[in-house]
Formats: sequence, structure tokens, C-alpha cells
Amino acid sequence: MDKPRFEQMVQGTSAGELMRLLHGADVATASWARKELTSRGFSNVELRLAERLADPDPRVRRRWVRYLPGMRGIDAQKWLLWLSRDSDSEVRLTAITLMASTTNREILDRLATLAADDQDARIRARSEEHTSELQSH
Repeated sequence: MDKPRFEQMVQGTSAGELMRLLHGADVATASWARKELTSRGFSNVELRLAERLADPDPRVRRRWVRYLPGMRGIDAQKWLLWLSRDSDSEVRLTAITLMASTTNREILDRLATLAADDQDARIRARSEEHTSELQSH
């Protein structure tokens, strides 16, 4: 894919969609996605993390979501918010469990949304539990 065509394609594309392109079969598209993420401010550490957290294999994402709170040089809350929308319920469950101790308004709003809307009953229950605990403090 040539640069003008890729630039046209990525206009309005979310960072999450670009991260998923890092695993595409087309090496050129993955390279352009990496360049676009860099232009959007992703550091080398964040690019390596994005490759793992957008891996098509949910087992990889499940493993890496647990590492987020202890990682230096990243905003773990931003990544946990993103992973709270993951297609795999185990990844979502781990992300919301790790988000539970925050007072960040965006995360609290996300927990409330998950408590009301997630298709997995465990995630709805855990989100409701965390939301209630945080509101009682």
C-alpha cells in the first residue's frame, strides 16, 4: 500500500484500529500503522505494548493485561480503559478488576457502563460491585 492511500485510509481511524493493523498479514500496512501511531505520540514502549495488547490471540492479551499496573513509562489506566472494551470477557474482567481502585472519573463512568451493558454477567456484577464500593467511600 502506498503512503497517500494509507494516509487517506487512517483518517478518522482510532488508535485501537491502528493497533490491530500491527498484526495484519500485510507487512506494509503494519509498518504504516506503526508510523501513524508514532505520529500520534506513541513511544517505543507503547508500540511494543500495543502489539501485545492487540494480539489476535486472547491468551496473549490476558497475560499482558496483568502486567499493566507494574509497568513504568505508560499510563496504565488508559490501556485498562481500552481493554475494558476487549472482545474477550476474561480480558475485560481483568481490566475492570485492575481499574477498581481508581477515582478517575472516566474509569468510573466506564465501570458504570459495563455494569449496565456488558453481555457477560460476571463483568456486570464486578463492575456494579466496584462502582458501589467507590461511591460508598
